[in-house]
This record gives sequence, structure tokens and C-alpha cells, in this order.
Amino acid sequence: MTDREDDVRRLRGKPRSKLFQPTELRDAAGAGRRAHLLDVSATGALVHAAEPPRPGDTVQLMLDGAPRTAQVMWTEDRRFGVQFRMPLTDAQVSTIVAAQTAAVAEAGRRTGPITR
Repeated sequence: MTDREDDVRRLRGKPRSKLFQPTELRDAAGAGRRAHLLDVSATGALVHAAEPPRPGDTVQLMLDGAPRTAQVMWTEDRRFGVQFRMPLTDAQVSTIVAAQTAAVAEAGRRTGPITR
């Protein structure tokens, strides 16, 4: 682990759960577009979008069927980090992660086992 990674983890304060979950991203004008949640914690998320917003922009992400307002803290290529205006509860984070787990399990049932 690098010194920068240690610093980032210390600043976040909450562990992040990795996932790959489609979501809707809305800008301040209400225009929506597809994005993917790459990780999530109570305080923020890592998101990927074809056209990411700019640092400082306020956005809404649909998480577990509810819009969550967040501020874009940084962008790099098509990835960007957001800080939620109102932190999520541990139960809300668990629900978001559980939805990802259920989607992966369902995809596995539809496609069958992976063989080599």
C-alpha cells in the first residue's frame, strides 16, 4: 500500500465496498445519464461515466431506488469520486451491496456455471 492510499483511507474514515452497479446520474439541471458505481461507503462513492461531471458539481445518484445528492470531489478520465451530502447508514450501504450480490447471483443462474 502506498502512502497516498493510506492518506486517502484515513481521510475517508469509512470502508468502501467494491461493486459494479449501474446507476442513473443526474446533474444540477436534472439531465440524466447512465453511470456505474464502482465502490460505495457511507460517505461517498467511486463512479464511472462516459461523460463525468466536473469537480465541484452537485449531482444525484440513484442508490437503492432513492436519489442521493453528492458533490464531485475529483475526476480522472471517466472515473470520479463523490461525497454524499447526507451520509448513508450502514444499513443503506449493506442494502446497496446486497443488491449487487443478488444481481450477480441471478446472472449466474441465467448463464449457468463457468467452465474452462
